[in-house]
Amino acid sequence: MNLGNTVRKSGKMVIFIAISFLIWGILFRLLYSNTPFTKTERCALISEWGMFVSANPESSELNADRTVCSFWEQFGLIVHADSTISLLNSTGGVVQLMNDSAIGLSVRQEDFLSAQRFRLIWEGKCAYLESAKNTFVSVDRGNNFLLSAKGIKKEAATKFVFVPVDHKRAWFGSYFSPVQLTFLSCILVIIFSSLFFFHFGKEKLSLLMLLFGATGLALFMIHLDPFPNQWDEQFHALVAKNLIDFPLKPMLFKNQFIPYDPQFWIANHVWLHKQPLFLWQMALSMKIFGVNEVAMRIPNAIMFVLMIPLVYRIASIVSDKKIAWYSAFLFAMSGYMLDLVSGYHIAEHNDVAFIFYVTISIWAYFEYKNGGSSKWLIIIGLASGMAILVKWLPGLLVYSAWVLIQFLNKEKRWKLSNYYGIAKAFLITVLVVLPWQIYILLKFPVESAIEFKLNSRHIFEAVEGHGGGFFYHFDMMRVLYGFEWIFIVVALVLVPYKVPKRNNRISVLFYVIFVYLFFSSVATKMPSFPLISAALVYLALGVFIVIFFEMFFNYFKRSYISGRIAKPIIQSVFIGFLGITVVNIEKIQNIHTYGKSNDNGSRQIRLYNAAIIKQLPDIAVKETVVFNCRSYEGVLIMFYTDALAAYEGVPDEPLLESLIDRGINVSMFDDGYLPDYVQNNDKVYKIREGYRVN
Repeated sequence: MNLGNTVRKSGKMVIFIAISFLIWGILFRLLYSNTPFTKTERCALISEWGMFVSANPESSELNADRTVCSFWEQFGLIVHADSTISLLNSTGGVVQLMNDSAIGLSVRQEDFLSAQRFRLIWEGKCAYLESAKNTFVSVDRGNNFLLSAKGIKKEAATKFVFVPVDHKRAWFGSYFSPVQLTFLSCILVIIFSSLFFFHFGKEKLSLLMLLFGATGLALFMIHLDPFPNQWDEQFHALVAKNLIDFPLKPMLFKNQFIPYDPQFWIANHVWLHKQPLFLWQMALSMKIFGVNEVAMRIPNAIMFVLMIPLVYRIASIVSDKKIAWYSAFLFAMSGYMLDLVSGYHIAEHNDVAFIFYVTISIWAYFEYKNGGSSKWLIIIGLASGMAILVKWLPGLLVYSAWVLIQFLNKEKRWKLSNYYGIAKAFLITVLVVLPWQIYILLKFPVESAIEFKLNSRHIFEAVEGHGGGFFYHFDMMRVLYGFEWIFIVVALVLVPYKVPKRNNRISVLFYVIFVYLFFSSVATKMPSFPLISAALVYLALGVFIVIFFEMFFNYFKRSYISGRIAKPIIQSVFIGFLGITVVNIEKIQNIHTYGKSNDNGSRQIRLYNAAIIKQLPDIAVKETVVFNCRSYEGVLIMFYTDALAAYEGVPDEPLLESLIDRGINVSMFDDGYLPDYVQNNDKVYKIREGYRVN
């Protein structure tokens, strides 16, 4: 296709996608629930000291001493007309004042009619419990019992976080909240309606509906987790936040006050563990929309939606519109890609950007090799260079099949002119990549040398324990694509039957086979590595579906099943079923709600920690060095607050005194075990807003 026509059509598509984001963004902004507490049938209570409240019926008292949420840590919740609440334990015991001080359980029938009512006094997302006798609930730090004696006022009371643990009986057996479920239902209706429009001949309208629905789905995903996920999103988030003010100096700890190992990428200063392009994108988004979880994920959502027409166009070039549409639909419904967009999987933002730029380079390659002008070489070179600026040399993938195709031309195999196009594109790639590499080598020689060496270690060594056998990535196909490896292999075998041009056939198959052989051979294995060939895998699956339909309807060609009305309906229902399988809503629930059999305890911990950190007073964190943070929570503190730095553990006395002598503000989380030289130092602010252990 002529580059000018492509630019015009792409511009219209980008404008439509931008309008889609605007519409969905306004809807999410207006209606998406972010209240501190949502009425629910079951909940858990977490004290400000980070422990779950437990109500074991073998004991009459309530204790706040559990680190996990299981059966005894779940309460039934009754919300009364006057907004007070009553609590029942999992076996029906009523939470009551037992002897004018202790809070425990009663199983007497008369107590069910006069259950103890508590008034909730909210502070942010935490709440104090005030009894009907105007006393507040407190946790005895000695034995962890819950008390509500006459002398306990608000100042001495304990704050609690209410965590819903079961939405199962709310709407249609779903763990999503009603607002989430409403949005998701509307999104899926739009996406699946596009199937019927396509099969009834409305191709352009169906593609626009698919893009509009996919935009809503991407925004839905980036709103699911109100916190940065631990691996690796929180580290990327903090580096991106620091890039807002220092775009040419990637930093994890913007300030370092204790000795550190520059090889330890989760606690160092200058952070070159990843190439910077995706971090610059996150920083720009947070510069525009503010430093928060949704803002940092917006680039993921945009790139994901833009990849859908790229997948469609690649398949259109090498095959036909029907295969292209099925490929784009399956990609839009990819559950694993959506979880990458949400920030859940390891290397999330990094992988989404990497897949995006590699896909652009492959798209431009097919445009160029199928009658496009030499201007496509510019896009190939730029996209490949940008891919390298995200995740290093695998971004050169586009050149692999290209070199092979040129070499297979027997007449021109040994002529230099046969490789001029490759050389021009590659020169552009080098010009994109080289300046940053030279800059970091000169500016940060120690850190850059460490990271360049680490990159080469991935080939021969299972870095950080990320290893696996040769068939690791084949076993992961079910996770990545929603289909067992055998179906994908069969689909690839069928590709030659629907890709008429020899060079296109070779390129499609070579890209996929080369990616899987290469990443299967290197020592370090990460689940998302092969996804740079995802567009072509989904193309192969589109081929599989089309051939299956041809065989199926040919077998029933004299039946009403092949009729003008029945055929498109059957096709739409079948593809819709595949889409539901691929997106795997149940898995999304398990990851991003409380739907796991163990009530997703790690998510509850993360939610609670993030809520507490967001509410820390300025005196505790602003322009302050924070110590005694829980494991890996220092990164969250630096992301959400203006803390100078945040560290695990307690500093020794000489270090503490040196910081104070330098006029540096110091605060520490008081877990009840701070040494005397900290407790007796009135220049150290003690943070008593407790939060969960890991």
